[in-house]
Amino acid sequence: MNLKSNLSGAAILLCASLMCAAQAPDWASLSKKIVNETVGIKAGDVVLIRGGKHTLPLMEQIAAEVHRKGAAPHMLVESDVALNALYREKPEANLADYPKHMVEWMKEIDYEIILPTSENFTALFKDIDNKRTSLMQSTRDRFLKEMAAVSHSSEIIVGYPTKQEADFVNIDFPTYEKMHWASVNTDSKAITDAGNKIMGMLKGAKQVRITTKEGTDVSFSMGDRYVFADDGVLSDKERTSRIMFERFANLPGGFMDFAPNESSVNGKLIVPRSNCNFESARDITVTIKNGTVEKLEGSKGAPCYEKIMGAGSGKKMTV
Repeated sequence: MNLKSNLSGAAILLCASLMCAAQAPDWASLSKKIVNETVGIKAGDVVLIRGGKHTLPLMEQIAAEVHRKGAAPHMLVESDVALNALYREKPEANLADYPKHMVEWMKEIDYEIILPTSENFTALFKDIDNKRTSLMQSTRDRFLKEMAAVSHSSEIIVGYPTKQEADFVNIDFPTYEKMHWASVNTDSKAITDAGNKIMGMLKGAKQVRITTKEGTDVSFSMGDRYVFADDGVLSDKERTSRIMFERFANLPGGFMDFAPNESSVNGKLIVPRSNCNFESARDITVTIKNGTVEKLEGSKGAPCYEKIMGAGSGKKMTV
């Protein structure tokens, strides 16, 4: 089986999205799409709506629509000021703490609708000490593991474009914003149909080969591993699944999520343009043999990736 991909996560399923007519944000209409089409909220549901203060225009409209459905919304708002204190100023000894009270809350939550909590993530995360981020990731992993054991909630992540994001990817903001909302308004059924087709090809595949014109040539086997097609809509089957990851969705959607048999991965992964720690990275080449990264090279940015992986724990060079 051969798959050709440009390795742009959403491109596989969202290739038609840029042909959609872009629309200026209409928060009331968008909230109806999220509540009724993406999530499918019903009377009596408990809904946690999280985001940053810059996303309040959409958050409040989502909450209003949730009320109209006879459900119970609760808004939780973050800010760059508070997040900066968390990532840079909170005592290191407390970074391993995690919000145990949230585990109890999640027992009652049916749906989480999550918008970006930071307006300027570049400034927030740039040059943060790798040890701190590693500690916080370990904390997050423990929290998710405990939450997965008690939670039945579904999670929907809603993108919200900002000028800072546009600057980061070197696209003027009007164009970036238009592209984003066009993707959000893509025909959900078309994405679902494409996703189901690719998912059927991947499930149980003895060999998958991904190639790109830039030179990527990676092969692996799937075995009995799960494959998830994130089409931006929660189906009845997904929202009631016992598998936590299957209850996740992104808007805009268009992602294929799966973990192949690790030891079966071989080949070269070539990424012409990327970023590491918010700095430009170019021509990154990763050579993989039997699931282990043997070499990581690049004309720019490779040492940054090696530094970040060095701060982690476990099998750092295993895919």
